[in-house]
Amino acid sequence: MKPTVKNLSVASLLLALANGCATHPTNPAPAAPPSASGGITDAEIRDVLNRVARHQIQSLQDGEYPEVRSIEEAQAARVPEGIMWNYPWGVALFGMECSTDVTRDWTVDNFVVQHNLICARYYAWLARLEKQFGNDAEKFALGTKLKEFITLGKLDNCGAMGNAMLESMLRHPGRTTRDERAVVARAADWVINRQDRLPDGTLWRSKVMGGTVWPDDLYMGGVFLVRYSLYTGDHKYLEDAANQIIHQAALEQDAD
Repeated sequence: MKPTVKNLSVASLLLALANGCATHPTNPAPAAPPSASGGITDAEIRDVLNRVARHQIQSLQDGEYPEVRSIEEAQAARVPEGIMWNYPWGVALFGMECSTDVTRDWTVDNFVVQHNLICARYYAWLARLEKQFGNDAEKFALGTKLKEFITLGKLDNCGAMGNAMLESMLRHPGRTTRDERAVVARAADWVINRQDRLPDGTLWRSKVMGGTVWPDDLYMGGVFLVRYSLYTGDHKYLEDAANQIIHQAALEQDAD
């Protein structure tokens, strides 16, 4: 079956790739002088970034992760509040973290870190329940706020959130936990080993719209692979990400 390509604007693709290749300066870039024509200033741009990032912050409350003797006991445990796990939220968290390079707003940074730590602790607890109770625990997990990560099934359920978590871990290696590493390992296993691929290694959706290749996956898969390469020190993941760009360009290039 010949794959088709899901449409995406060039601007959106370039933005995704630019975000994926962002560096992590230790200090913000020097402020640009005010425009002689009265245009927007560097300080005004920072203010907008900070307002947008702060607007995403919500109250976080960790859950309870007790040792239990039954699924009924697990159902009675307090669940975490304020966390989400989905593709758009992963993009938002990544953008929030990157915004601190110029805003230096550590409240935003701390929110992203704490959000990811709670998600990781919650996942580790659900994983323990699965080992303890099998299918009953899996059914229970499908009713939680980590449903998309528990089910996986496509890049959307792990790539963007995995990328955001990796970004936080790379920036704060001293605060990285075993639970976060377990989350990243699960996401990596899907992206690297389980997502459908064409014979040349290009990520694709074999069961969507008759078989499709998505430029979106340069973000949902490729950007994760870039950071996973930085995290592991293994260049083969960076090469995989580069090949995604090369192979998609060959598929999408206008012959005229």
